[in-house]
Amino acid sequence: MTARTNQASKFGLYGEIIMRLVKFKIEDDVEYLAEDFVNGYLINPLLIGGKIPKKPFIIRNEHEFSVYGSIEGFLRFWGTFKSLDDALVCAKYKSICYKLLDDDL
Repeated sequence: MTARTNQASKFGLYGEIIMRLVKFKIEDDVEYLAEDFVNGYLINPLLIGGKIPKKPFIIRNEHEFSVYGSIEGFLRFWGTFKSLDDALVCAKYKSICYKLLDDDL
Protein backbone atom coordinates (compact mmCIF):
# COMPACT_ATOMS: atom_id res chain seq x y z
CA MET A 1 0.00 0.00 0.00
CA THR A 2 1.46 3.37 -1.01
CA ALA A 3 1.46 6.40 1.26
CA ARG A 4 -1.13 8.04 -0.97
CA THR A 5 -3.42 5.00 -0.86
CA ASN A 6 -2.97 4.69 2.90
CA GLN A 7 -3.82 8.37 3.35
CA ALA A 8 -6.95 8.00 1.19
CA SER A 9 -8.12 5.00 3.21
CA LYS A 10 -8.07 7.17 6.36
CA PHE A 11 -10.70 9.41 4.76
CA GLY A 12 -12.78 6.61 3.19
CA LEU A 13 -14.78 7.50 0.09
CA TYR A 14 -13.84 11.19 0.28
CA GLY A 15 -10.16 10.29 0.13
CA GLU A 16 -10.73 8.18 -2.96
CA ILE A 17 -12.63 10.99 -4.67
CA ILE A 18 -9.92 13.54 -3.86
CA MET A 19 -7.26 11.16 -5.23
CA ARG A 20 -8.97 11.30 -8.64
CA LEU A 21 -8.93 15.10 -8.78
CA VAL A 22 -6.24 17.07 -10.57
CA LYS A 23 -5.10 20.61 -9.82
CA PHE A 24 -5.81 23.11 -12.61
CA LYS A 25 -4.61 26.70 -12.57
CA ILE A 26 -7.04 29.09 -14.28
CA GLU A 27 -8.37 32.64 -13.95
CA ASP A 28 -5.42 34.77 -12.87
CA ASP A 29 -3.52 31.80 -11.40
CA VAL A 30 -6.37 30.58 -9.14
CA GLU A 31 -6.06 26.82 -8.57
CA TYR A 32 -9.00 24.40 -8.51
CA LEU A 33 -9.22 20.65 -7.98
CA ALA A 34 -11.35 18.97 -10.65
CA GLU A 35 -11.73 15.69 -12.52
CA ASP A 36 -10.91 17.30 -15.86
CA PHE A 37 -10.50 20.57 -17.76
CA VAL A 38 -12.10 20.46 -21.23
CA ASN A 39 -12.01 23.36 -23.71
CA GLY A 40 -11.37 25.80 -20.86
CA TYR A 41 -14.11 24.50 -18.54
CA LEU A 42 -13.71 22.58 -15.28
CA ILE A 43 -15.47 19.22 -15.03
CA ASN A 44 -16.63 18.23 -11.51
CA PRO A 45 -14.63 20.86 -9.62
CA LEU A 46 -14.27 20.67 -5.86
CA LEU A 47 -15.46 24.07 -4.62
CA ILE A 48 -13.62 24.83 -1.38
CA GLY A 49 -14.10 27.82 0.86
CA GLY A 50 -16.78 29.46 -1.25
CA LYS A 51 -14.38 29.83 -4.18
CA ILE A 52 -16.50 29.81 -7.37
CA PRO A 53 -14.84 29.92 -10.81
CA LYS A 54 -15.62 33.01 -12.88
CA LYS A 55 -16.18 30.81 -15.94
CA PRO A 56 -19.01 28.25 -16.06
CA PHE A 57 -18.25 24.69 -14.96
CA ILE A 58 -19.85 21.30 -15.53
CA ILE A 59 -21.00 18.71 -12.99
CA ARG A 60 -21.12 15.23 -14.49
CA ASN A 61 -23.03 12.30 -13.03
CA GLU A 62 -23.88 8.91 -14.50
CA HIS A 63 -26.45 10.07 -17.06
CA GLU A 64 -26.22 13.84 -17.51
CA PHE A 65 -24.10 16.95 -17.51
CA SER A 66 -25.23 20.04 -15.58
CA VAL A 67 -23.82 23.50 -16.25
CA TYR A 68 -23.40 26.10 -13.52
CA GLY A 69 -22.01 29.60 -13.67
CA SER A 70 -21.40 32.63 -11.51
CA ILE A 71 -23.59 35.65 -12.16
CA GLU A 72 -22.71 38.71 -10.10
CA GLY A 73 -20.94 36.47 -7.58
CA PHE A 74 -23.82 34.03 -7.12
CA LEU A 75 -23.84 30.45 -8.33
CA ARG A 76 -26.59 29.79 -10.87
CA PHE A 77 -27.81 26.63 -12.61
CA TRP A 78 -27.81 27.01 -16.40
CA GLY A 79 -29.08 23.65 -17.64
CA THR A 80 -28.76 19.87 -17.80
CA PHE A 81 -27.76 18.01 -20.95
CA LYS A 82 -27.40 14.45 -22.21
CA SER A 83 -23.91 14.95 -23.65
CA LEU A 84 -20.72 16.73 -22.68
CA ASP A 85 -20.68 18.43 -26.08
CA ASP A 86 -24.08 20.07 -25.46
CA ALA A 87 -22.99 21.12 -21.96
CA LEU A 88 -19.82 22.69 -23.37
CA VAL A 89 -21.89 24.63 -25.92
CA CYS A 90 -24.06 25.92 -23.08
CA ALA A 91 -21.00 26.89 -21.05
CA LYS A 92 -19.52 28.75 -24.01
CA TYR A 93 -22.69 30.36 -25.36
CA LYS A 94 -25.00 30.89 -22.40
CA SER A 95 -27.57 32.67 -24.55
CA ILE A 96 -28.36 29.53 -26.56
CA CYS A 97 -28.45 27.28 -23.49
CA TYR A 98 -32.21 27.61 -23.17
CA LYS A 99 -32.70 26.85 -26.87
CA LEU A 100 -30.95 23.50 -26.42
CA LEU A 101 -33.13 22.74 -23.40
CA ASP A 102 -36.30 23.47 -25.40
CA ASP A 103 -35.14 21.10 -28.15
CA ASP A 104 -34.76 18.24 -25.63
CA LEU A 105 -38.35 18.60 -24.33
